[in-house]
Amino acid sequence: MRPGRTEGGHRIDEARMELENLAESLDQSLSGDPWHGPSMAALLADVTPEDAMSQPVAGAHSIIDLVLHLAAWTQEVGSRLRGNPPALPALGTGVTVAAMLAGLARHDAYHGGQIAILKRALAARRANETV
Repeated sequence: MRPGRTEGGHRIDEARMELENLAESLDQSLSGDPWHGPSMAALLADVTPEDAMSQPVAGAHSIIDLVLHLAAWTQEVGSRLRGNPPALPALGTGVTVAAMLAGLARHDAYHGGQIAILKRALAARRANETV
């Protein structure tokens, strides 16, 4: 019997199911109906280029900063999953595929929350400008 495989393949089946669940969570957070709020697609659907580059909160990142950061980490995880070495800085190395996907899902949800807050700040600034 190969290492990591149990009688009947149950351990491998469980690992495969975990990866499929993580992939589904990532898909839901990007364009579905995630448990934590709007998907990234829904958050960004009405963001104009001007909104994306605006900094409604002093000292905070803009929406475009966050989107580029999210895209870079998504590309990095994809690259690692294809067997490429980590880019520098080599953060999050030495983790399992499941841990990488779970980390990416949490990372996306965290920054999605930041984008939602920035959108609220933009709306509040617009409301103050029209008064």
